[in-house]
Amino acid sequence: MTLLAFAVALCSFAQDDLYYPDSLAPEKPSEEWDYAREVTQNLCSNAMAGRGYGKAGNKLAADYIVNEFQSMGVEAVGGQYRQPFTVKTNAFSGAMTVQLNNDYLMPGEDFQIEPSSPGVSGNFTATIINRQQLSNAMTRLDKLRQAKGNVIIVDNTTRYSGETYTEATKINELIEQFKTDVNTQVKAVIIYDTTRNDRWNISTKQGMRPVIYLKKPVDDIESITNVKLDIDAQLMEQTTYNVVGVIRGMAVPDSFVVVCCHYDHLGTMGGTPYPGANNGASGVAMMLSLAKHFQMIKPAYSMLFIAFSGNEVGYKGVRTFLRYPAIELDKIKYVFSFDLMGNGSKGIKIVNGAQHPEVVAPIQKIAKQYKFVPDVEAKKDAKMNEHWFFKDKGIEKSFFIYSVGGFYNYHNLKDNPDLLPYTRFAEMNSLFIRYLETIKFKAPVVPVKGPAQGANAPKGPTQGATVPKGPAQGAKVAN
Repeated sequence: MTLLAFAVALCSFAQDDLYYPDSLAPEKPSEEWDYAREVTQNLCSNAMAGRGYGKAGNKLAADYIVNEFQSMGVEAVGGQYRQPFTVKTNAFSGAMTVQLNNDYLMPGEDFQIEPSSPGVSGNFTATIINRQQLSNAMTRLDKLRQAKGNVIIVDNTTRYSGETYTEATKINELIEQFKTDVNTQVKAVIIYDTTRNDRWNISTKQGMRPVIYLKKPVDDIESITNVKLDIDAQLMEQTTYNVVGVIRGMAVPDSFVVVCCHYDHLGTMGGTPYPGANNGASGVAMMLSLAKHFQMIKPAYSMLFIAFSGNEVGYKGVRTFLRYPAIELDKIKYVFSFDLMGNGSKGIKIVNGAQHPEVVAPIQKIAKQYKFVPDVEAKKDAKMNEHWFFKDKGIEKSFFIYSVGGFYNYHNLKDNPDLLPYTRFAEMNSLFIRYLETIKFKAPVVPVKGPAQGANAPKGPTQGATVPKGPAQGAKVAN
C-alpha cells in the first residue's frame, strides 16, 4: 500500500486497531502458519533488499513467487508468469554516511532522508537555526548567508515561548521552503525533530537538495559544527514484473475470481533494508496459501492469482495489468486483494464491503459459525489498494481485505517478520477458502441447433424437399 493512500485511509481506522500483542504466535500453530512464516522470512531476507528497485530486490521477489507457483502447479497465462513494465524511482542503494562532529548515524534508526533527495558528498560547516530565529526575517537571512555552500541544521524540537498558532504555521512553511527554495544556497538541510514519525516512502523524482531528518536525541544541538555527508542517490528507470498464475475451473472455466496482493516494498536506505513483513509480504503469504489449496482442490470457476509490483510508485503494476490484461476483463466476476494480513486477533475489514452486503453477510456467517475471527467489518470503498482500479473498470465486486489486531508497524524498520505474529492467519485462510467455495456461477447455455436451424439438417416434408415415397404414397411395392 502506498504511503499516500494509507495516510488518506488512516482517518477511517479505529484507534484501538493499533496495539501490540502479548504473544508473537497463535495459540495453535498450523501448517498454514508455518508456510506464511516461511514465505515472509524469504521475502524479507537481506537478499531481497527490501523488495525495492535500487538493488533489484523486486526481481528476486518476483522469481521467488514464480518458483512457488511452479512448485504448486499453478499455470502461467499465455506461457508467461511475468508481465514486465518499467518504473522510475529515486534509489539509495549505495553509501549513506551522515556524521555530526564525530558521531556516525545509522540510516533509518538515527535519521531518515527525504525520498526525493539527490546525492551529496563532502565535509561541511554546520549553521544552527532554531524556530525563534526562523521567525525573525533579519536573523533568518543572516543565518542563511552563514550557511551558504554548507549545511544548515534546523532545530525543530521545541516551540519558543509565546509562539502562536499563526506564527507556528508560518515557521513550518519556512522550513518547507528550505527544501526547494532556489535562494537557499545550501548543500543540504538537516531538520532536527525527535517527534517525527518513522514512516518512509519512495519518490519517483529528485528534488533540489538533500533533506535529512535527524531523529536521534542530541544533548546540545548548538555544539554541532561539522557535518560529513556521503549520500548516493540515483534516479533510475528499470524493469519490474507483475506475477500472474491461473488455476482453470472444472465447470465454468470462462468465469474468473481474482486473488491478488502486492509484493514490492521500499528497498533500502543506504545499506538498511525496509523489510515490509506486514505491508506486502503477508498479503503474498495469503495469496500463495489460497493458491496452494485451490490447486489441490480444484474450483468450479477459474482463479487468477496476481502479485503486483509497482504498488509503492503509484499502483503502476495494476494499472499496467488492466491496460494489458492477461484475460478479458469482462470474464472477471470478483476481485479479492489482500494486504496487512499479519494478525487478525480483532478480525478483518473488507473495503467496499458496505456496498455489497450480499458478499459480506456470508463471510460474516462463516466467521461466526466456525469462530475464525471475532469480527468482519464492512467498510465503504476507498482508493487505498489495487482493488479500486478493478472497480474503476466496472468490476463492482472488487474488495480489499486486511486484518486488524496487535501488529501495525508500517513503512518502518519494525515491520519485520520476527515481530509479525500471524495470530489468526490459519483461521483467516480457512475463512476465505470456505467463502470462495460458496461462489457459484451458472454454466453458459450452449444452444442446440434443431432441424429447422441447421443448414445441413435433413429436410422434412414441410420444407418442400422431394421425399422418398412410401407405400401409402402410391409407389409400387414389391410383392
